[in-house]
Amino acid sequence: FGFGFGINMDALSPFVAQASQDFISKEYQCDFLAQYKQTLTQSNPAMALGMMSGMTAGVQGASIAVLEVEGKLDVSQPGAIPEINKLDAIITISTKNPQQLLMMAANMQPGMPPIQLPADGTPIDFPLPLPIPALSQMKMALKGNHIVAYVGEKAAQMADSLANEPLNPSGIFAINIDFGKYMSLIASAATESIEKNPGNQPAALTDQEKAMLDAMAKTKMQFVETLDFENEGIAFDIKMQTE
Repeated sequence: FGFGFGINMDALSPFVAQASQDFISKEYQCDFLAQYKQTLTQSNPAMALGMMSGMTAGVQGASIAVLEVEGKLDVSQPGAIPEINKLDAIITISTKNPQQLLMMAANMQPGMPPIQLPADGTPIDFPLPLPIPALSQMKMALKGNHIVAYVGEKAAQMADSLANEPLNPSGIFAINIDFGKYMSLIASAATESIEKNPGNQPAALTDQEKAMLDAMAKTKMQFVETLDFENEGIAFDIKMQTE
């Protein structure tokens, strides 16, 4: 599973400021627009956004990718923590000023010293506690213009590949799902939940439902969705690739 979004924080604040000014400079007959204009005039969201973009100056985007995961999730218990047996995943923040961003993060966390990442890309142990324990130590590193936190061999290779990856805008939003692996986790969680708590379920899975879940778990299909804004308008693309 992969998810990423692109956002140029250096350009966001000026855009919002200009758009807000254009909006409040006009007169409106519509009650909703007139009321919103008054609210916008009083709240001045451009100032708040300007402060936020100042703290995140240089940020171009972020992404998360789960390359492989094995474990159990008891969906019958609200708030249950997944039992992770294997995890291969990476989180990436792409920015023009990675060291400055790390210093700003430390300033927002009282008592937390600035995270020092070697400029040569050498990883360090992830300094923050994790909500889900991993089998191996999570690492953090600076790979060129990318701050990465990762665990697992595949994620380590992906992190290394980012060292020479330039900051080229490639879209606003992207998501990638391996449908078969995703459904395998869902099927396993649903089946185990019913077997452990049959009294809390409306009915056990029928043979037909089990066969359907099994077939979906064996599906070899990659689903990719992207969104971008171009001169001609909104570009929305969906691809499904099967083996």
